[in-house]
Amino acid sequence: MSGRLRSTVARHALRHHGARLEDAKIIALLIHGRGASAESILPLGDAVGLDGIAYVAPQAAGHTWYPQSFMAATAANEPYLSAALARMAQIIADLIKEVIMPPSMSE
Repeated sequence: MSGRLRSTVARHALRHHGARLEDAKIIALLIHGRGASAESILPLGDAVGLDGIAYVAPQAAGHTWYPQSFMAATAANEPYLSAALARMAQIIADLIKEVIMPPSMSE
C-alpha cells in the first residue's frame, strides 16, 4: 500500500498497530468501547495472530463516543452519537477510496 494509507491514518489521527502501513495486505478498523482507548483495543491484533494486517483505531473524545448508556433513549446521546457515526462513516469511506480502490477507480 502506498503513502495514501499513511496520509489517511494521519488525517483521521488513527492509532496504528501490527503490520507496517506500507506492507499491510489487510487493514482492520477497530473501535474501542466506553471508557477504553484506541491504544487498549489495538493489542487485539496480537490475539488474532495473523501477519500482514495493519490495525488502526480512532480515539473517542473523553474515551466515549456518546455520553449516556447505549440503553438510553437515542435523543439522550445526541448530537454525540450522530457525530460518532458520521466520523466512522468518513473514516471507512476514506479507507475505501484511498486504500482499497486504485487511484484510477477513485477519480
